[in-house]
Amino acid sequence: MEQRLTKQERLNKQDAIQALFKKGSSIKERPFRSLFIIEESEGEIPVQVLFVVPKRKLKLAVDRNRMKRLMREAYRKNKSTVYQTAASNGKKVTVALIFTGHKPIGYSTVEDKIILILQRLQKTLINETSNA
Repeated sequence: MEQRLTKQERLNKQDAIQALFKKGSSIKERPFRSLFIIEESEGEIPVQVLFVVPKRKLKLAVDRNRMKRLMREAYRKNKSTVYQTAASNGKKVTVALIFTGHKPIGYSTVEDKIILILQRLQKTLINETSNA
């Protein structure tokens, strides 16, 4: 699978973002929180993602931008399992990865936590598919 994070894979529609924050289920893995919605696919990209680092948590723009960059890189490298599971089951997954820590953390920690979130999301996706 290609390890790129294309523009179509990024969530940028305002109504989809609002729906995600209103109706989304949550996975917490400190210092991250993930919101997600699993829907039937309309033949689009199977997984769309949004990266959020609140100004309230990291005051400096340099720190916020770096944290988002690290989150994007960790997601890009490890997205294949969730991507393939969603595509094979005909589901569309919308995900928001939210940083909730109060100070910047290193890449290895970011990658470990995002891998755990993606694994839990994959288990949820498999359970929902088997229950349907």
